[in-house]
Amino acid sequence: MALPVTFVAGDVLEAAQLNSNFTYVEGLGGLTYITQATPSAQTTISINNCFTSAYENYRIVMNVSAFAVADGSVGLRLRVGGVDATTNYVSQRLLGTGATVAAASNVLGTDEMYFLSTSTLNPRTNAVCYDISSPNIATTTAMNGSFGLADAINGVILINSYGAHTTETAYDGFTLIASNNMTGTIRVYGYQNS
Repeated sequence: MALPVTFVAGDVLEAAQLNSNFTYVEGLGGLTYITQATPSAQTTISINNCFTSAYENYRIVMNVSAFAVADGSVGLRLRVGGVDATTNYVSQRLLGTGATVAAASNVLGTDEMYFLSTSTLNPRTNAVCYDISSPNIATTTAMNGSFGLADAINGVILINSYGAHTTETAYDGFTLIASNNMTGTIRVYGYQNS
């Protein structure tokens, strides 16, 4: 698709023409940055008011620089009005280590969704990407994520998880709950609807 206004050498740029091109590019879709948090040696990190009617689907991207203790986990809870939802989570996880792949249901129970695992052997968890569908709509909220990490014992560990929160409520944020102190950056993006 072509831009609404094209220019050639010697043309005079008018604000209205340039603005129509910017509007066109903005409407092409993709991810839009919403907010971020930078926890430092924390076990609980809440991000409020990041889910709105502006987007239907969201992506959480997390870069971890340190965990205090090896072999922990991080769970996710949806929240509204600053209060976490603590029931009705269902999930399934696939974990691949070397040539072994294992599945587990409700890894953290029904009070939160599985988000990621931790390792201090190589504390940086790479490429944590978590998609959340319809958290701000009063319907079941689906969640799907994947991440990988490397450590000296297992080599590369890959994990995919899928789950849902079955309470049909509109949520405006989420909380990450780590089993040990975590430091890093969490960014939230909205998927453009068109």
